[in-house]
Amino acid sequence: MALSLTNYSTHLMKKRQKRHISNMLQRGSSRKEVLTLLTFQVVEYTIMAILICFVIGYPFAWLMIRSSGFLAFSGTSLFPAINLIIFFTIIATAFIFSTIINAKSIWEMSNISTEEAYGTTIQKKPTWQKMFLDVILIVIGVSLWIVVKLQLKGLATYSFAYGFGTTAPVCLILGSILFVTRIYPYFIKLLGKIGWKRSRLGILGLAAKRSLRRRNAVIRSLVLISLTFTLIISSMTTISSYKNYDAEQAYYSLGADILVRNVKVSTDTIKEQVLGVEGVEAGTYVRFTSQLVSYGSVLYSYLVVGIDPEEFVKVAHFEKNYFDGKPEAFFDRIQSPSEVLMQKDEARQVGVVDDSKIVLWVEKSGTGLIGLNLTVVGQYNYFPRFFMNYPREGSTVYRFSVIGNYNLTEAVAYNQFSVVGDLLVKVAPGYSITTVARNIELTLGRSVDNIEDLMKTSGDSLRNTMLYGSLNTSFISSLVIIVAALSLMIIIQSIENEMEVVMLKTLGMSPKQLFSLFTYEALSIVLFGSVLGAAIGIFSAKMFLEILTIDYTLPPVRLIIPQWQFALAFVLLFSIALAAAALTSWIIFRKDTIKGIKQL
Repeated sequence: MALSLTNYSTHLMKKRQKRHISNMLQRGSSRKEVLTLLTFQVVEYTIMAILICFVIGYPFAWLMIRSSGFLAFSGTSLFPAINLIIFFTIIATAFIFSTIINAKSIWEMSNISTEEAYGTTIQKKPTWQKMFLDVILIVIGVSLWIVVKLQLKGLATYSFAYGFGTTAPVCLILGSILFVTRIYPYFIKLLGKIGWKRSRLGILGLAAKRSLRRRNAVIRSLVLISLTFTLIISSMTTISSYKNYDAEQAYYSLGADILVRNVKVSTDTIKEQVLGVEGVEAGTYVRFTSQLVSYGSVLYSYLVVGIDPEEFVKVAHFEKNYFDGKPEAFFDRIQSPSEVLMQKDEARQVGVVDDSKIVLWVEKSGTGLIGLNLTVVGQYNYFPRFFMNYPREGSTVYRFSVIGNYNLTEAVAYNQFSVVGDLLVKVAPGYSITTVARNIELTLGRSVDNIEDLMKTSGDSLRNTMLYGSLNTSFISSLVIIVAALSLMIIIQSIENEMEVVMLKTLGMSPKQLFSLFTYEALSIVLFGSVLGAAIGIFSAKMFLEILTIDYTLPPVRLIIPQWQFALAFVLLFSIALAAAALTSWIIFRKDTIKGIKQL
């Protein structure tokens, strides 16, 4: 950030620097002296950037360590430690980076002519526009993503997916921002036409004309602002979606807040013990059994789950996309041992629809193969724990997950010892799931599973701290960058074009009009950059999420957009940007006109 801002500010001051170097050459300074001066300036700016980076880095690291949520800093307070190897690597990298990006500028500046320094030059297209770097980055990003998507459907390794998959959105982000800044002048021209056609919006037209004359400086500001909005929106969306994915994956693995495995379900002894633990709201048994029946080369695999529908809906965890309708109405369809629920994709394999009559062939001890007449009263999309993979097309193995009541498991089981069961537990609101789980373990004298232990982003976990730490520091950095970019753009443009500002004031432009002129110019950049950043940020978050959840198939990962965080971020960023533009404009138009004319 520090390197970008120092380089950004020096580019904005380029015109005044050209005049200064031209005066030195006219007064007899040698080209070697000019090159030495410019080189030392670059070294000075780089050292300043590194010092700023170091001074800001420690508070940012402290905020990252304490981060527990978006703009929440209630975590453990630790003094940040510094890795000297990384620190010196950053210093060396900074000098190399600064030398590379400034070498061409130093050489051109040392060969400046008087006409070029004082004359009115035509704005040239930036190098990246001439080389179509934006289009190249977009093509590379799309190509890499297509390759990754094809490999993800196969047997690609994680390293391949992470390597190429994370490179693709980065290329698309940079390419898209550069491409949209290519068309930004057309947007400004449209604003200018609207402003000139309406007398009340004449200041808007004048602001648009100023932006077009200073296109390169405006585009630099737009790139910085668009990139900050993109990073913030992408970080918010990715983190919210990943935390939702993490929680849903934990719930899908257990089925409820707490899972007690392999319990004796023929009596309510364990269930009553667990219900007596403080913080337990409800509990229910889940019974299940399985059967394998073959017909030649075709194998049928049945997993039959028995539940108490009334208890189950109060304890188990479900998402809206697991089935159609409310859980109470869906599971209330099971009224008898012959009424069952089936998974939609598995049922489609054998042409089963709602209210279909099916015959389930099972083997019973001492009886042999018998057929059970069942009615499919509903179909679900996903069912925690028991539906883990989609059926494979063309396979000779048919797997079915059938949900019924307790009596169904007894009817399907090979014998009484073939039925096993678990206990699902729901924790009352206001109680810690982990604490209740530990109390259940003490009561039963055995271990139990809970979703908080499975979640990688819960509570004070390292991953949660790093996720929100990166989000908070990125957000604060964005505020700094937006304020600096807009303030530097307005201040430096007013310094370099002081004649124009003084002339406008001399011709009668009021402080209010001058204030509106600079504010409209800054506001158009922020508005365009925020919309662009939001669109690219959401798109890139979707791509990053697919890479982060590469090893997860069921249920599908959902993109979660945190609306209140979006609203808060936009309000803060817009307010800061508007305040920076307004304050800078106010400082400029308060400058004494007579002193300005004397300086010219």
